[in-house]
Amino acid sequence: MALILIINRPVRWYKGLFNCVQYGISAYFALQSYQVTGGVIGDFQLESLFAYLSYAIVYFCVIPVYV
Repeated sequence: MALILIINRPVRWYKGLFNCVQYGISAYFALQSYQVTGGVIGDFQLESLFAYLSYAIVYFCVIPVYV
């Protein structure tokens, strides 16, 4: 029952907008770090492992900064 109440709970529009912008900013900074560390968009190579790791680290570290 509690799960249904959580799912149906109304959310203010500005809270949803804030979350969307927050994820967009995190993805932008993570993409920039991916490209700076040598990653190429659309190309999957094992040599780019450092670029993949930098993307993941930056993405998950930038999200808490804006909260």
